[in-house]
Amino acid sequence: MSEVIARIQKSRNAEIRVTRDQYEGREVVDIRVWFVEAGSGLWKPSGRGVQFDEKRLAAVIAGLTKALRQYTDVA
Repeated sequence: MSEVIARIQKSRNAEIRVTRDQYEGREVVDIRVWFVEAGSGLWKPSGRGVQFDEKRLAAVIAGLTKALRQYTDVA
């Protein structure tokens, strides 16, 4: 079962979700854009995102932290 870890509002009808899930029997982290489907009003996952196993989580966080430092150094 999917566990939503974080939701980041992107627009009125879209958000980025960080979830913990299982895929083909392994634990994964999924970072994906979700959108409100026209007509139904239901939230649906888009094809825009990335999924990786928990073994790569520390490396992904390290890369994002490095990017954050570069942006905060510029500001």
